[in-house]
Amino acid sequence: MDWSGDNFCFDFNELDLRLENTPFANRLNGRTADSFTKCMPETTINKLLIRRNLRLLGAVTLIAFACMFLSTAGPFRSVYGHGVSAEEANARLWHCHLPMDAKNVWFESGYRMTRVECELGQDAFRSWCDSVDWKPIVIVDDVPEWVFSMRIKSWVEVRRGLEFSNRDGDVGYRATFDADTQTAYAVYSGG
Repeated sequence: MDWSGDNFCFDFNELDLRLENTPFANRLNGRTADSFTKCMPETTINKLLIRRNLRLLGAVTLIAFACMFLSTAGPFRSVYGHGVSAEEANARLWHCHLPMDAKNVWFESGYRMTRVECELGQDAFRSWCDSVDWKPIVIVDDVPEWVFSMRIKSWVEVRRGLEFSNRDGDVGYRATFDADTQTAYAVYSGG
């Protein structure tokens, strides 16, 4: 090999190849290895290296975009449940854990937001709030709370019950208990 100057030369004489009785040796037809010495200009090598690097960059970029696209379809997709048990809901919920007393659980849960509606008694709602350090306050009749019901697909006015919110803008938890229907509504938003 000659690495000097502007040329990169490959000399077949430097190789210790045993070419007897091979198809390649038969193609030589008695010519010497000196006649097969190839010299490649340095600019051609640079072009080849640039092409290789661009192909590598393209492949890495394609893999990165594929990973980003597939991640939205993988573990970050939303899951839904209608009329399921608390145990089944807890196995599928993001950012939220329901008490085992919850029945007829409806939920929509994703990476950035979880919404839950379930049948739950007032004592169970209070103990749930205590277990996650929520401090619920009593809803007064003069200032009702409005919550969205996934079951009836409409807004519901809650005049008697308990309410908790630690939201800062769009981020945090909000839970409401309707004493008239014995239904709890909880929403977690990750922003």
